[in-house]
Amino acid sequence: MIALTTPLTLSVPVQTNVDKTFTHVWIQQLTIDASAPASPLVSFNLIPCNADASELAPSSEIKNVTIENIFDPANMTPEVTTALQAIEAAVIGAAKQRGII
Repeated sequence: MIALTTPLTLSVPVQTNVDKTFTHVWIQQLTIDASAPASPLVSFNLIPCNADASELAPSSEIKNVTIENIFDPANMTPEVTTALQAIEAAVIGAAKQRGII
């Protein structure tokens, strides 16, 4: 699991069911499933948070996101391309560092 250290700032704060407003979102459980080369997918959970107070919203506020066929041209925005290239570099770099490849 990759530990992300920087929460994302939201342009519009999220009002939750617990009467609190959160100005950031945290990415949890990032998964890349490339078991089928023709239809890889990315899934992750987003949870509202307050980075300044190190506070996460309750688990009931988690939003599950799945992007199927991540390599489909319709999904390949410049941001997706950059993120996938960074993930690939991180995975390959870690494998090389550990002598796996």
